[in-house]
Amino acid sequence: MADNWALPTGHEETDWSNPQYAYDGDTDFGATYLNIDNYIYTGYLTLTFDTIFNIDKVKVYSKTVGGELDIIELQYLRLSDTNWQIFKQGSFLKDQWEEYEIGSTVETNKIRIRYFNDSGVDSGVGVYGVEINIVPVIVNVSGKASLESEINASLSGFVIINATGKSRMFTEINVRLKGKQYDEEEDILFLFSNY
Repeated sequence: MADNWALPTGHEETDWSNPQYAYDGDTDFGATYLNIDNYIYTGYLTLTFDTIFNIDKVKVYSKTVGGELDIIELQYLRLSDTNWQIFKQGSFLKDQWEEYEIGSTVETNKIRIRYFNDSGVDSGVGVYGVEINIVPVIVNVSGKASLESEINASLSGFVIINATGKSRMFTEINVRLKGKQYDEEEDILFLFSNY
């Protein structure tokens, strides 16, 4: 299945400058963290999503200012947990997009990034882009009886509904999508958060 890249929709309070530039879809400007002392981490740049998604990787566009920082750390917060999970800690590419695999599909609505300065001099860093790869939930609907429970179980994130059968089933789906109309036996691909 093709990748489904999406931008975060917000951020938490942070000591980064211009955090909104990390997810505005434009790599000409970035969120920045300057004057990082040697052997010190930046603060966290925590990015949020307006809905819960299943994701399996994140891509980041990083730039350094001054000394060459070498270490990026990426974390996600699983909905069923209160502890942040590190999925990347190590070197990173500068001035280009780099993808980081999580290693599994996780359900989350926030990720966070920080960098470590081991360059030997005061340095700075910028995050010029962040995107998440959304993994669709596939719901196979075989009859009206199972439709409501199966859709309710998948009411977050990026969902593919494979539905065939009577128009009554599609009436039920259309009610859930606030009047959007689809033909019978059509695969429906949509973001619940858009409706």
